[in-house]
Amino acid sequence: QQFVDQALRLVRWLGSVFGGLLFLTGGVLIYNAIRLTVHSRRLEIRTMQLVGASQGMVRVPFLIEGVIQGALGGVLATFMVQGGNELIIRFLQSLKSDIGAPTFPVWTLLGLFTGVGAFYGLLCSSLAVRAPLKFR
Repeated sequence: QQFVDQALRLVRWLGSVFGGLLFLTGGVLIYNAIRLTVHSRRLEIRTMQLVGASQGMVRVPFLIEGVIQGALGGVLATFMVQGGNELIIRFLQSLKSDIGAPTFPVWTLLGLFTGVGAFYGLLCSSLAVRAPLKFR
């Protein structure tokens, strides 16, 4: 039992470390994608600013893009976690056929991961559009 407890502790620790690294990597990818999009559209942005578009009018499309990227990442994460859960359950059932597994809360995690991903995408994209839009 001590061996199983230690193994579970190690798996939780590794999962937390790799999950945190993937979370940070996702943020950097969203940040870079929005930053490159702003850079590639800088002439259009400057034209919008010259005809009187407010900062909010220029920023909102980039923020929406970041929210969509974050939300899609949350959806993908949900289905990856569900797939991993299915693999583990099948493996455990192959060892002993009478193991009952709790149902996977797909809709709860889908809402949670999508919401967190959308917020994180908004945060990363708002950081990405801060400095490059100061062309005036």
